[in-house]
Amino acid sequence: MEKKSFLVVALALWLIAAALAGLSPSARALPNHVVTGGVYGPGNNVQPGPANPANPASAVYYSTTQPTYPVLVETDITDADGTLPASFATDVGASWSWLPGDEVVVVVETVRGVNGWAAVNYTTSVDGVLATGSIQDIGSGTAEQDPPLTLISGSTDINVTWRALTDTNANVRSYIVFRGPGPLGPFTPIGTVTHAGSASLYQDDMGLAPGTYCYQLAINYRRDTTGGTYTTLGRSETACTSITGAPRVTYTSPANGATGVPRSATVIVRFSEAMSSATITFTPPVTGVVQALVNGNTELRVTHNPFAAGTAYQAQVSGQDTTGNNLEAGSLPNPWSFTANVPPTATIIAPGVGVCRTGGSSLPITWTMADTETSTGALRAWLNYTDGITTNAIAGPLTGLSSPATYTWSTPVINADVTILLEVADGAGEKAQDTSASVRIDSTAPTVSNSNPADLAVSTPTDAPIWLNFSEAMNVASVQTAFSITPSVAGVTFAWSNGNRSVRVSHTDLFVASTQYTARIGTGARDDCTPGMTLVSAYTLRFTTGLGPAQLRPKPPTNVAVTATSSTSITLTWTAPTEYTDGQSLAAGDIVGYDVYRSDSATGTRTKVGTDVTGTSFTDTNVPTGATFYYWVKAKHRGGLESDFSASATGTTGAAGINTLFIGLIVIAILAVIGAILLLRRRKQKPVQAPPEEAPPLEPPGEGDLEDPGGGTL
Repeated sequence: MEKKSFLVVALALWLIAAALAGLSPSARALPNHVVTGGVYGPGNNVQPGPANPANPASAVYYSTTQPTYPVLVETDITDADGTLPASFATDVGASWSWLPGDEVVVVVETVRGVNGWAAVNYTTSVDGVLATGSIQDIGSGTAEQDPPLTLISGSTDINVTWRALTDTNANVRSYIVFRGPGPLGPFTPIGTVTHAGSASLYQDDMGLAPGTYCYQLAINYRRDTTGGTYTTLGRSETACTSITGAPRVTYTSPANGATGVPRSATVIVRFSEAMSSATITFTPPVTGVVQALVNGNTELRVTHNPFAAGTAYQAQVSGQDTTGNNLEAGSLPNPWSFTANVPPTATIIAPGVGVCRTGGSSLPITWTMADTETSTGALRAWLNYTDGITTNAIAGPLTGLSSPATYTWSTPVINADVTILLEVADGAGEKAQDTSASVRIDSTAPTVSNSNPADLAVSTPTDAPIWLNFSEAMNVASVQTAFSITPSVAGVTFAWSNGNRSVRVSHTDLFVASTQYTARIGTGARDDCTPGMTLVSAYTLRFTTGLGPAQLRPKPPTNVAVTATSSTSITLTWTAPTEYTDGQSLAAGDIVGYDVYRSDSATGTRTKVGTDVTGTSFTDTNVPTGATFYYWVKAKHRGGLESDFSASATGTTGAAGINTLFIGLIVIAILAVIGAILLLRRRKQKPVQAPPEEAPPLEPPGEGDLEDPGGGTL
């Protein structure tokens, strides 16, 4: 039933109530909080009329989080109309000081004698959380018959068995078992059994004397957060049996005629009274039998080696109670038969070998599965993936599938080779597994690792191919489409290798000599995964063909000049070149340094005194005082070639400075010597004339002291 339909019905019910109260809708405020929902008959019956148990039902409202709110009863439920189920609605706000977030439970019952109902009792529940709106639809429930009881009597005990309610809305907490001396009672509670889903539940009524005993069952729904319960007004149909005194079998698992029995399932036999362990024999045709009496010797448990898949077995038990009474036939067969389960089969058919997926993209996983006893739609499937170290969940349990089945996986953003693990379980809990081929998950964009020729290569042969190496396997078509070369060249072909990680680009026409080419891979190039990741940025490769100095060779620096000198140093400056020798513009960043040369003459041997100088100035500190030197500068290109020598510049170091105090002392010393000599002459009255000093002869230059401007010695 659509939610808007419940809202319309609820509002209509409130308007009718207002009209019956003699007030127009405009004269009343909107309801404080109308809670509405739907009730389907068994099997989702939506037919009108008294045959549908949902139509004569009544509803009880209470809050599980506010147990102080009074319980509200709504006996007027709108019939189903053939399309929509029966609906209930009441204004809980008239009696409750409800707050947003309060939880409400509605217990719906169809009870014999209420609203004209004369058949067996039904019940269901619906729950929801109150919000701030005036009308709230809390959904729907499907009426289920109060569980019928099965009674198996022993010599002093009666086993009361029933199937738990489906309880789609998960509000059932327990069941109360009532006993009476006859169909009309009176009935008193003898035990409370916890709800256990769809399992078979039971209550053993022990220590009974021979006689007749009747039983009824009521259902406890959750009432509050402290474990309190709300008990239904209706009960199951009364069931009666008698105690005769001899022990009987009251329960077997597997049950008689069961199929799909798990091959390692423990066989359980319950008796109406305690049995003598020395007399119990169990004879199934299976090896490894180990039997034990438990629960006060009223239950036999048998373990064994696994049953053979799909094989029919017959089991039988015999024995005596503790007073020597032989086990006699009861309502359950002994011997009884069952068939062992056939495990399911499961096979992954996709992904196959060699699949790669981009991280975060979709990957369909397809498999087949089958089982002899369990329908395909009831099989449960789990999908996981592993990188060989850790295992992570993909999905599961998945049910309601067909075969082949497909699940679309949103792959994680990782870089790994993974395998997909499939597990399928049948109704008996037995499983089948399969593993996919390795799947590559790639979450990293590709790059161009290197190329040949390298970027800015010179003297590239005119027939040379272009090699491009990528960081991973590439989509061939996308790379070839994204490739371009300027100037264009005819006859371009591609040859891939290294698992599509390397490509050789050949050309039938030769490159033009002494020409700069630019090869480019655009961002449309992507890797070989699906859908694939593209290059983050385009890759550009420049190279120049031919040999000689014209290719990527800078012009020499200009304006070389000596800008400062001292007695021991000479400083040069110059202007960086801005063109290649062929006249093309030269970017400043393409000059990686300068070499500075020196000679003591314009034609002398030029010696390198500065290597890889950065900037456009250099100070030569290794020069003698009062000497003249010639300097030249070369520019170095990042492609590896140097310019020619620049024009020369000349610089001379200055004379060394003389200390005036030192000169004064020398003068005084000379004057003192002259005075002493004159005084001596005067005493002798004879002039003394010192012989003139001869200058030492000049030595002729030795061999090798003079250098030839061409680099030899003179």
